Order: sequence, then C-alpha cells, then structure tokens
Amino acid sequence: MKAGIKISIILFLFIAFAQMTADAKSYRIDEVQIRAWIQTDGNVLVNEKFTYTFDGAFESVRRSVHQVHHDGVEWFETYELLDDEAELGFLEDGDLKQLKVEREEGNTYRSPFKVKNTAKHIVYAYELKNAVKTYDTYSDLTIPFFGTDGNHDVDINNVTIDFVFPEKMDPADYTAFFHGREGEVEEKGPAVIRFTSPVSKMYTLTETRLLFPSSIMKDQEKASAPVSLKKVIASEEKRMAEAVLKEEQTQNYNKLLEGLAVGLGSLGAIVVLGMLIGRLRGRNNMSDVLDADPLLLYMVHNRGKFTYLALMAGLYSLIERGKASARSEKTSSRFLSDPKAPDETLFVHLTASEETLSVHEKYFVSLFFKRKGRNGSASLALTDLAGATKDEKNNKRHTKTYHSKVKTLKMNEKEWFSAVLMEAKEAGLLHGKWYQMGTKALPFLILAAVTLAYYFNQQSSFAISLYAGGGVALLLFAWLKVKRKWPLLVFHVLSLFAAAQVYHETTMLLLFSIITVSALIILVVPRHVLSSPALGLKAGIRDFKRQARKEGIPAGAEEELDKWMIRSMLFQSRRRIRKIWGRTDRSMLSAAPLASLVLTDQNPHEFLVNSWKGSVAPPSPSSGYTDGGVYTSDGGGGGDSGGGAGAD
Repeated sequence: MKAGIKISIILFLFIAFAQMTADAKSYRIDEVQIRAWIQTDGNVLVNEKFTYTFDGAFESVRRSVHQVHHDGVEWFETYELLDDEAELGFLEDGDLKQLKVEREEGNTYRSPFKVKNTAKHIVYAYELKNAVKTYDTYSDLTIPFFGTDGNHDVDINNVTIDFVFPEKMDPADYTAFFHGREGEVEEKGPAVIRFTSPVSKMYTLTETRLLFPSSIMKDQEKASAPVSLKKVIASEEKRMAEAVLKEEQTQNYNKLLEGLAVGLGSLGAIVVLGMLIGRLRGRNNMSDVLDADPLLLYMVHNRGKFTYLALMAGLYSLIERGKASARSEKTSSRFLSDPKAPDETLFVHLTASEETLSVHEKYFVSLFFKRKGRNGSASLALTDLAGATKDEKNNKRHTKTYHSKVKTLKMNEKEWFSAVLMEAKEAGLLHGKWYQMGTKALPFLILAAVTLAYYFNQQSSFAISLYAGGGVALLLFAWLKVKRKWPLLVFHVLSLFAAAQVYHETTMLLLFSIITVSALIILVVPRHVLSSPALGLKAGIRDFKRQARKEGIPAGAEEELDKWMIRSMLFQSRRRIRKIWGRTDRSMLSAAPLASLVLTDQNPHEFLVNSWKGSVAPPSPSSGYTDGGVYTSDGGGGGDSGGGAGAD
C-alpha cells in the first residue's frame, strides 16, 4: 500500500510538472486554410495558411507532409505571411517573407522562426508529384493532409480545404468524400470544391478524396482502372455507412457505460456504508482488549497485514498466555561498543511444554528460540536476532554474514506470519474473498471498457493493441504480486491516460468516472474483512486508544503495565507512547521488563529492527552500483508517414 501511495504521488507530481511545463510553453493552431490546384500532368500544387498562437518562446515551425498517394514532394517552401488579410491564391510578393527550410527524416520540413507570445500566420507551399491517379474512365485524388501518427500531435482547428480543378465541369460529374470525424463537403462548384471541419483532433485522420473525369487530365498518361468507378463509390459509401453505424454503436455503448458507472457508484456507496456499519456493530470495551491475545489484537488491528511488529505480537502472545516468561537482561559484549545498542534487552524463556503449543506457536519457537537450557527448555534474547552493530558496519566486518542471517530471519518471520494468517482465515476471523474478487473483476472491466471504447471510436489498431496488450501484461503482474496494490493503481492511472485519448467526449467522461471509482474502491476496501467478533474487538481497540490518549495508564494497573505497553506499541505511534507513559511512576516498572526498557530508551524491538535495516550486503564491483550517479541511456525515434504541423 505504501508503495502504491508513493507511486501515485510520483505520477501526480509528474503530471503536475508536465502540465506546468506545457503551460509555460505551448502553442495552438487556431485555423488552417488549404488551397490545392490540380495540374493536368497529375501533380498537385498546395498552399496552406496556418494561424498559430504561441505562448512562450519558440525557435522553429515545422510541417510534415504525408508520404502516401504520391511520388514525392517536388519542392517545399515556408513563408511568414505579413498581411493578415491576404488570401491564398491572391498573394503578392510583398505579402510574404520567405524562411529557410531544412528537410528532416521523412517528409518533415523545419524552418527557423524565433517567436514569443504572439499570433502568426505561416504559409507552407509545396508540390506533390503524380498525386492524381488517372485511369481510362476516371481520376482519383486522395490526400491525407493530417494523419493518425505522432506528427499530428495537436488539435488543428477550423480547417478549410479548397481544390481547384484544371477546368470547369458539371458538379454532378465528380464525387467527393471526406475521411474524418466531423468534416463535410461544404460546397461543390464547377471549378472549386470546398471541404470544412471544425477541428482535426490530434492523432486522427483528416483526408479528402476526389473522383472526377479523367478527360481533364490532358497531360497525364492514363492506365486501365484496377477497380471500376462504381465499385470505388460503393466502397466509399460503405465506409460512410460504417462510420454512421460506429456512431450509433458508440451511443448505445455510452448507455452501457452509464449503467456501469451507476453500478460502480452504488458499489462504492455500499462499501463505505458497510465500513461505517462495521464500526457501529463493535461492542467490546477496553477490558476485552487487555484480556485478548496480543497476536489476535495485532491481526484485527492490521486486518491481517504484515508489519515489523508481528514478531513482538507473537512473542507477547506466548508470554500473556502463560507459555513463556520475560525479564530484562544485560546485552552481550558484542554490543558494548555500539553507542546505539541498549545496555539491557528482553530475555524470554519458554515455560510451556511442546505438547501445549499450537501449530503456529511451535513454528515460532522453532524459528526464533535458539538457546537451550539444561532441562532442554528454549529461550531467546532479542539481541540474538540482531544484525550487524554500528562498529561492525563501519568496519565492514562480517557484513555478508549478518546480511545472510537477517535475510533468513526475515524470510522465517514472513513464513510464520503466513501460517498465522492462514489459521486466522480458517477460524473465520478474516475474510479475503471480496478483495480478491474486486481486484480481479474491476480492473478487467476497466480493460474491457477502454478497449471497446477505442474500437467504437475508431482508434487505430495499433492503439487498441498497445493498450490491450500492455493492460493485460500489467494486470498479470498485479495478480502475481497479490500482496501489493501499487501495480493495480498504476494500471488505473495508465487507463486514465488511455481514456483521455478517446475522441467522443461523453465516452471519455464516463470512462474517467468509472476508472476513478474503481481505483477508490480498491484503495478503500481492506485486503481482509473482519468477522463480527473481530469487529467488536476492533471497537474495543478504538476505546483503548481513546482511553490511553485522554487519561493515560489508569491507577491500579501496576500488574498489567507490560500489557499496556505491548498494546501501546501495537496501536500507537512512538510519539503517542511517550505522551501516554510520561506520567508513569518509574518505581512500578520492576515487574514490567518491556515497559521498563522502552521508557528508558532501550526499546529492544526498535534496536532489532534498525539492526536489520542496516545489515545490507556490500555492493559487488559488477552490480552496476555507483556512488552519486546513475546509469542512463539515450535513444532516438523514427518518424511516421502521416501529415502534421507543429512548433518547437
């Protein structure tokens, strides 16, 4: 959980930083006017007027010309338009200031253009060779002005595309199609045809297609048509019908998403209500907490989650159940040179016979009680489990030995705790099925919902495959790492980014709400749900914490000081413990070894945990570790074939 929170915070900060960066330097394309002249030899001369609004300082502008449906770019020029009122097709020399052009990979052209916090008009002029495909019965001109790739990485607003024919013809003799989400054929004239679109969304196709008589292409050789004009038109009409069908399917899909959003919202409300009812159902009081087994209290308080205090809960479970005794004892000579080591530690002696121990108690004793007395009874000093001392770490003595020891101890501790957790589940104290079902069903619903939204919104096959494949891989990893929530949270964050790419606004907003509610449910729902008796004990723990905060240790509790101390350690922070125990009479601590050690700043468990943290393996020369540096690698990327425009 902590890792998930950390990653969420990092992602939030990354997004915030990216947003601040975008706010500091960004640009818009407010309008694009395109005028293309069809030449009788099959070439197409294109003039484009881009209206940019720059927010921040920029060094250049660029235009990427599509690489399909023609035999190359004959020439390319860039101009700054000095007269805002000048129109394409009627430009004069004084209206333009030519800019230097540098060709980059593919058909991307960049022009140095220093500008800051202003609006500018840029004219791109170029000629496409053999862009018209002329056959004996018809001519075909298809131009994807803005494609679905990374070159088209901003929205392009208010797009107007005019084609000028070599000669006038009857509008009934030619057919026009617009391949885009919102565009249309606005006007069909004898000499000019106009396409318009309120916006060309980033990464979406804006393409025009003209089918007209080949007789006007007087200077171009004519080949046999591979497909009849009737079939071409039928194919285009089918494409348009499919687009209409996709829109209808999207509307129906949005209704399904609305139902899913309502269902998840209701589920979230039920979860919150259930947690509130669970708090009200508890009826145990503080005395029940003092009488309860510390290990049981630990499992209820932490809902079966493993923490560093599990070892102390298991140890004092034996002591309070009368199966072991505890006293304070001088630490061994190994710790005398360590200024942070306590002078005394907790010594625990097993008093019960092996036959009276439960399964997990036997396992606990076998793992940690390594001392043997004359009568064969086992015992343990907490320093027996300690890692390297400060002096040993500084001098790098036995570092590998203690690292191996601590690694084994940690593994043993988790294995023992897994056995305790299994026993708690079998006894009906904890239930984990709801969490397991939720962490599998909800992310799968999100994966399916976003993938289907991509399909209905006509996203590219690459985008669908990338999200679906990446989502499945991440979910498989999350389901393997069942003890961690952060992979699921990362999946939800990435799904939010994916949903942001959906074109249909209603679909996008519904996906946002579904993903957010799903993430909140997974965050809020505990890994294990408490049974009714456990809920009662949970209420008693809350009473204990309130009593300890307000009144401290009650009078007459001299014989139960260690009980109070172990519960304070399990339920309270270190600062709270100092405040609660600040008024305790030190003369009463002789029969409370744990309380005595903690209150004299010799907390044996705290020292043990710190020694484990410090017993790390030394880095090997080939491990890739460096002091004060990291390894990095830089890579480049390739271009793609679609059209787009931008600034840097």
